[in-house]
Amino acid sequence: MKKFIFLFIVVLSGLLYPTLVWAQSQNVVKMRAQEIRTDLKEDTRFFIKNGEEIITRFPTKYLENRPRLSIFLPEGYAAAQGRFPSLYILAHEGGAQYTREDFTVNPATAGSVVIVVSMNGGGDMGAFLARELLPYIDLNYKTDDLAQARTLLGADDMGLKITEVLASPAGTAFKKAFIALYAATAMPQLEGDFAPDVKIAAVGALGNMTRIQQLMEGKNLKFAQNFIIAGAPCPHTEKCEIKPWSAYDYSWLNTSAAAVAGVEPRLSADKISPAGASFLWLDVKFKGGFAASYIPAVLKFSPPFLAWDAQAAELSVIPGAATGKVKISGPLYFYGKGLKTSLKISE
Repeated sequence: MKKFIFLFIVVLSGLLYPTLVWAQSQNVVKMRAQEIRTDLKEDTRFFIKNGEEIITRFPTKYLENRPRLSIFLPEGYAAAQGRFPSLYILAHEGGAQYTREDFTVNPATAGSVVIVVSMNGGGDMGAFLARELLPYIDLNYKTDDLAQARTLLGADDMGLKITEVLASPAGTAFKKAFIALYAATAMPQLEGDFAPDVKIAAVGALGNMTRIQQLMEGKNLKFAQNFIIAGAPCPHTEKCEIKPWSAYDYSWLNTSAAAVAGVEPRLSADKISPAGASFLWLDVKFKGGFAASYIPAVLKFSPPFLAWDAQAAELSVIPGAATGKVKISGPLYFYGKGLKTSLKISE
C-alpha cells in the first residue's frame, strides 16, 4: 500500500510540475509589469487628446537608455469589450513624429493599438520587448496577447534589428513583421532560427531585397508562405524614399498562404549598352488577390552575352558581347514553371 501511495505521489508531481513552472513564469512576468508600472510614477506620463498616451522615460533593464513610448488607441477602444491587435514600431528618438491619424487612415492599422518605441543607444532589444514592454502593454491595455496578433515594424537598421529579434528566443512573442530596407545594405548574422509560422513582409531597394530574400531562404523560410518582398527599381547605393507607415499595404500579413496565379518578369530598361545595366525582378500575383516581388537566383542566357548579379538584381553586358537580343530564362522553385524574357544590347 505504501509503495502504491509513493508511486501515485511521483506521478502526480510529474503532472503538476509543468503547470507550476508555467504559473510561476506568468507570476514573474506580472510582477515585472507591476514593477514597471510602479516605476513609472517617478516618470513623466500623460495622455494627449484623441487617444494618445506618452511615456517619456520607460523603465528598462535591457536597453542602454530609457525609450520614449507613444501609444495610440483605435476608434471605439474605450467602449470595446474585446481586445485589439497591436503594432510595435521601432524608431530612432528624434525621428518622425506620428499622430493617431497616421494609422486610422489605413484599414490594416485602423483597428490596432499602435506603440511607437523611440530609442537611442544599444541593448538587448528582444529581452526588452518580451520581458518588459509586452507584459506592461498587455496588462494595462486591451491588447490581444497572442503572438499572431502582434506585428513589429521598423525601417533600415531598425528593420534589421527586427530580423534579429525574430530569430532570437524573443521571436516567439511575435509572428508578423513589416520592414523597410532602403538605406541599409548589410544583412545581420543571425544566430538563431525563425519560427516556422512567421510572416515577414519587406520593402526596399532591389539590392537589399535580394539579400533579405537570400537570408530568409537560408533559414528555410518559404516565399509567399513565410515572407514576401517588394523591390524598388533603384540602386542599393541610393537613398530611396521611405513612405509613412500608413501608406503601406499590410494585407498579406493577415492572409493565409495562397497559390501563385502568375509571374511577370520586369526589366528596368528595354535595352542596355555594353557599359550599362538593367535591373530584373519578377512581379508575382497570387490567387488570394495580393502581389509581391521575387528575385531569381539563377538565370540562363542565349546567346551568353549577359552576366547576372543576384546580390544586386542587376544584369550587365559581358566584355566583347555583340549587339542584338538576348533571351533570358530560369527556373522558379515556388511556381513549378520557369521564366522567360529578353533584353536588347545596343551599341
